[in-house]
Amino acid sequence: MSVDSFFLVRDKIAAADEVKRILCPGGRFVFTSWEGNSPILVKDHRRLLQDRGFVVDVCEEPKDWKIRQAAVYKRIIAEKHALIREMGRDSAKVWIRDAANLKTLDRVRRVFVVARKERASASG
Repeated sequence: MSVDSFFLVRDKIAAADEVKRILCPGGRFVFTSWEGNSPILVKDHRRLLQDRGFVVDVCEEPKDWKIRQAAVYKRIIAEKHALIREMGRDSAKVWIRDAANLKTLDRVRRVFVVARKERASASG
């Protein structure tokens, strides 16, 4: 399970391959992430995972995610000084920059994904 971490991995193909390698047949990879047209985001997780041999059971946009994310961003701005103290200026500035521009939410899609490694066939 991965909550909003998969998008931070640079080589998502290698990461998906490793997840598949360590899963037992029938095992599931469940995660939330972001899709979009940027160098760090995947445009289509369904396609990426299917190309790596996963069966994708669910790849959907959670209802009202933009409302919840906007609330998170507003809290980041309200608590930015505490965030800087806790994370350090360089780490915090990435979150503060994104939070300061709610229009970024119009350029991404949040997804909930359930993908599984197929069970070995009876003949193989």
